[in-house]
Amino acid sequence: MSAVPQIDPLRAAYREQNSRELTRTLAWTIFIALVVVPGGAALDYFLYPPHFVEFLLLRLGDALFLLACLGLLYVGGQRHQLLKAKTLGVLSVLSITGAISFMIYRTEGAMSPYFAGVNLAIMCYAAIVPWGITQTLIM
Repeated sequence: MSAVPQIDPLRAAYREQNSRELTRTLAWTIFIALVVVPGGAALDYFLYPPHFVEFLLLRLGDALFLLACLGLLYVGGQRHQLLKAKTLGVLSVLSITGAISFMIYRTEGAMSPYFAGVNLAIMCYAAIVPWGITQTLIM
């Protein structure tokens, strides 16, 4: 009798499929964010002209971080792909909501129209990426 528990083939196939699906949907979600996050600079220009340069740099920095997450998603082997995809997914949405939260802080606080951006980012990620219980609790 073996001391190492064996994972049945059905469960192993499910984990592999789940890993591929999470990686695919996360890549598309990050790609969409790479367009939307810097694109929000137009909103900054009209709503808060004094903060335009500051927010543009913040948005571009966040886009670079998202680009790094997208690159890391496909670097390395498939051994821990599911864990890597889950981790990068949480980090990517937290970077977006963190940047928006900073913009809210620098403007009108809870009265800022950017408050809707936090909700929108979380809703988009939740609608596209198949989160598990752990990722939902971290959010």
